[in-house]
Amino acid sequence: MVINPFYLMLCLHFLFNAVALILGVLDGGVLVEIEFIEFDPIVLFYSFLIQVFFLLLLLGFYFLFFNSKNPFNEIHLSSSWGRFLLVIQVLYLAYSFYYGVNIAGNHARIEGFSILNYLFIILQVDILFLIVSVLLKSERLFWLNLFFYLFSMLLRGWMGGFLIAFILYLSRFYPLRISFRLGFSLSVIFLFLLIFLPVMVDVKWHIRSGGSIFDFMSLISDSFSLDKYIYSYGYLVNRFQHLGHVALLLENSSFLHELYKDGVFYGYSLDGLPQYYALKLFGVDGILLNSFMVGHFWGDGATWNTNPGLAGWFAILGVEVLFMLIYMFLIVAVPYYFIRKYAGNSLFLISASFSVVFLFHGWFGAYLNFIVYSMLFILIKKVRI
Repeated sequence: MVINPFYLMLCLHFLFNAVALILGVLDGGVLVEIEFIEFDPIVLFYSFLIQVFFLLLLLGFYFLFFNSKNPFNEIHLSSSWGRFLLVIQVLYLAYSFYYGVNIAGNHARIEGFSILNYLFIILQVDILFLIVSVLLKSERLFWLNLFFYLFSMLLRGWMGGFLIAFILYLSRFYPLRISFRLGFSLSVIFLFLLIFLPVMVDVKWHIRSGGSIFDFMSLISDSFSLDKYIYSYGYLVNRFQHLGHVALLLENSSFLHELYKDGVFYGYSLDGLPQYYALKLFGVDGILLNSFMVGHFWGDGATWNTNPGLAGWFAILGVEVLFMLIYMFLIVAVPYYFIRKYAGNSLFLISASFSVVFLFHGWFGAYLNFIVYSMLFILIKKVRI
């Protein structure tokens, strides 16, 4: 049996949202962020159907372009790239802690001119890692960079690094056939993560509240309680589903549509680094739906971001969703063609997997930033001027 990372992400998101639908109907509502909200079963059912539509759409884009006979990699990066990537990751982590930036829950910004600040804005180290690591010839440098990436993400309060690392592993070594030895190794790793999941969740919130991981070490024993295990497993499951978010937007779709038309929050096409800098250049300021939802539904004091999902945008846009579908074709299907042709299957599989992990959840910017940098990287490596 071969594990395909895109199929795996697709199945997990379908399964967890289906479970949320069943539990939501039985309980009369769904836990959305920090609040249990009651929903009519019909609203939950319609929300799930819209989610399924977009999962099938992403599957259609994948089938349109993926070819298992395509070369594993069309681009092969030397060890120099691997060493450069490791050095830049180390510098980025040191820079982030020294200035207190790029840490989850910390909205600090460097004021004034800073060469390092602009350097890391241009390089986008986390995105560069995703692209370069999977194309490295050296397996040793791949693993070295991967472990440091996980270490860096954990110290900066991001738990999602483990999922991303798993996607990278499956994509780089695709087609990866499950043997008894590999199955046993993956089971041990999975069991280890389950045992220490409460610790990882506590570390995340501790860092996001302004603490350091060194302070947390003295509190680590408090994480191994029954309540913490129940909470952390529930938290993990909820990271794969956003049915309640979609239902919330669907119930308030008319009101939110008017706010969208009035420009109270940015449209989906303005989410991304290129758009962000273009807006800053023209002095335009605003808020994304991901952030607006939190402030609107849970108070102005709430500062985190959430998951509107493609289905949530569908509910808000109405007939204007046709323009979003065209936009999706441009940022999904068109890049797929170039990535598959000029980079190979490994980078294509990562792109497809991220269409579920990021885009399906409504994180247009996170997905688009990866795609833009992938296309630029391919252009630099393939085009000879």
